[in-house]
Amino acid sequence: MRKDEIFDIYVKSVCDRYKVSATEQIFKKNKYKEVVEARFTLYYICYWRPMRVSSIQKFMGDNGYHISHSCILYGIAKMTDIIDKDEDYKKLILELESDAVHFI
Repeated sequence: MRKDEIFDIYVKSVCDRYKVSATEQIFKKNKYKEVVEARFTLYYICYWRPMRVSSIQKFMGDNGYHISHSCILYGIAKMTDIIDKDEDYKKLILELESDAVHFI
């Protein structure tokens, strides 16, 4: 499966779990906590797929959300810190990855 198809599956899975809209929220300059957290989660699961940061950046841009390489790395680092401290987020990541496997 191509990386862009995997990215799209992860977008759907993250949006469903966080109850946010991809076109209206994830791919818009929205700073609401739940949207930013969903976006950071997307970066994190893509990165650990593994998917290159430059690929994540390209796929975000293809959907209208232009973001720097360093901002993606910041989001991944932020989620890593959160996941290390909170068991619920570890479970969330495992569930998102499991959800995505059903589509792949």
